[in-house]
Amino acid sequence: MFKTRPVSDVVRLLVVTPLALLGLAACETTQTSNSPNQPGSIGSDPGTQSESAGFTIVHEDWRHIGYRWDWTGHPTLTSREDIKFCQPYDDVVVIQGTGNSLSVLDTVTGRIRWSDRPSNPLARFVGCERDGQTLYVCSESEVFLMDISTGNWLDRQPMSVVVNTRPLLFGKTLIFGTPTGDLFSHRTDFGVTAWRYNVGGPIQANPVFVGSLVGAVAQNGQVLFLDPASAIGMGRPRVGGPLETNPVSDGSLLYVACMDQSVYAFEPDSPRHRWRYRTNEELDIQPTYHAGVLYVTVPGTGLVALDASRGSENWIGPEAGGEVIAMTRGALIVWDGEMIKAVEPTNGDVLHAFATPGILDIVADRFDDGNLYAVTRGDGVIRFRPR
Repeated sequence: MFKTRPVSDVVRLLVVTPLALLGLAACETTQTSNSPNQPGSIGSDPGTQSESAGFTIVHEDWRHIGYRWDWTGHPTLTSREDIKFCQPYDDVVVIQGTGNSLSVLDTVTGRIRWSDRPSNPLARFVGCERDGQTLYVCSESEVFLMDISTGNWLDRQPMSVVVNTRPLLFGKTLIFGTPTGDLFSHRTDFGVTAWRYNVGGPIQANPVFVGSLVGAVAQNGQVLFLDPASAIGMGRPRVGGPLETNPVSDGSLLYVACMDQSVYAFEPDSPRHRWRYRTNEELDIQPTYHAGVLYVTVPGTGLVALDASRGSENWIGPEAGGEVIAMTRGALIVWDGEMIKAVEPTNGDVLHAFATPGILDIVADRFDDGNLYAVTRGDGVIRFRPR
């Protein structure tokens, strides 16, 4: 059942170069701030509503879905920048702008700990990854290693190929997809390529761990499972079209919502899908896995809760469509780009919903009872915490 890629197909660079540290001392933190723009002091009674970073917070609506406003922070951006990435951790929130500004906000206060601009505004960044106190800030051609506490630069490493997905951290290596069809691994301890494995088509969806393996899906429909330690591939199933979403996993299966109007489940040791759920529309809204259920929004149908082991329908919520981003006080939190909803997880009924004009994105720091971070059109980040 396993299919192993010949060693000749895997590019291994064995030359180890010293770290390029020259000139890094001049590239440290560029700005700090101790005064985020807030509608009131943390913990105070905000009243019925507040204007904050271009968004009107109607506090009663947020209370209905189990949240309260905590703080509003403003990352360091130029007048022409918008927020591109918002990555929350327990202690800090990493914000990157479209012009490559980088700000690290404190999660307790919302104040800027430090800010920097790792590269020129024309460079295209694909995302960040964290390993302890080291923050890997990744463009399509370079990796910047920075101290997440101080903003000091630790290293700046070129990559041997152009990448176009968010990084996936495995030990001291970062794994990316590339537009030329490679699954690519970069060693951050030596600044060299670990391996390359060609999938046969451009990889635009973010790779994901499936247990100890890496799962990736190319735009030509090829699905790959690969051991990141040995660069040995296994299983070569396919989907019937390109992807507009990222695959997700429960640790054993890889779930793929595809533009061929199907949802698939794959296991690493099989050349075929384990199950396939057919829909009547192309799937372009990010699916979510949680506690044995795969949540997929089908345009024109609504939010569909699938039994993740069999692919059968648990329920369909016609009014509950959107991306499931969290669960708080026993309700699913769903955001569809215009409204945020609290949804009953047993039947898909919408318990409460309200419009979110002025919000561009909402992310949670963890799925169960996590804090929500709303990115606003006013270039602010608003944190809402569970009540």
